[in-house]
Amino acid sequence: MDTNNRGNDSRGNDSFRTSSNIFQGYDTTYSDLYAQEEQRARENGEIQEPPQEPKRKKKKRRKKHYMLRIVIFIAVVVGLYLFSRSPVFEISTIVVENNSLISTEEILEKTQIQVGDNMFEWSERKIKSALADNPYVKTINVNRDLPDRFIIEVVERIPTACIMVDGKYLIIDSDGEVMDEADNTMSSTILEGLTVNDWEKGDVPEFGDKASFDMLMNMIKSVEKAGLFFKKVALNPNGSVNAYVTDTLICKGTPDHIISSLDGIKAVLYDLSQKNVQRGVIEIDGSNYASFSPVLS
Repeated sequence: MDTNNRGNDSRGNDSFRTSSNIFQGYDTTYSDLYAQEEQRARENGEIQEPPQEPKRKKKKRRKKHYMLRIVIFIAVVVGLYLFSRSPVFEISTIVVENNSLISTEEILEKTQIQVGDNMFEWSERKIKSALADNPYVKTINVNRDLPDRFIIEVVERIPTACIMVDGKYLIIDSDGEVMDEADNTMSSTILEGLTVNDWEKGDVPEFGDKASFDMLMNMIKSVEKAGLFFKKVALNPNGSVNAYVTDTLICKGTPDHIISSLDGIKAVLYDLSQKNVQRGVIEIDGSNYASFSPVLS
């Protein structure tokens, strides 16, 4: 009984072995057999090895010396500041450019800038602030011609028109804003026929008829661009104007007609000057035609 059982057990265990290996006397499992077959296939080139990714080189991290960089930056800034305050940049020459309505002496007096001052102590904002209350200064540009030449370029507000209010002239610039209140016209065109209700320096006056004011200002600026000048412009109730070249030589027409006929007006004025005619009326109509009459009316 026991012998047969052992024989059966032995044969039963053989079922987990390959027949070839059993006959050859090897005690080999299926996994061993598959491993041998796979090895053989690899050697015969039947199985391709998967490509291997190249190993990445580890980057060496350099130590960042932040504190050292900060110290160097601060040292450079301090060095530049001290150098800018050195005698090398003391002002030896102060130049004021493009000023005609405000004198160089007045600008220097207002700003208090002097020869011997450090060039970098005077910023553009500081100069502008010192001249902020001057009605004829529109803006200031500062240029430094290193190492010692300081240049102040003035952009002035040009008087364009004026209106008599309470015995004084309100001086108005090309933007229509009140520059100043003066006893004279400041070489600007006098506007008549407008009613000023209120005004402040730096603002456009309040008019009873703002559209008429805008129309006259547009005409004056167009006339100036054409190289002409009207001493006075009087607004008539019908919307036309009397534009005085001189006290005795007048152009009559609407502002629009005068603007569109500027070339013709210039030709007539040139012809009159050649004939030494200093009195009369130049009539402008909608046909852009200018006619002259020697009679003032």
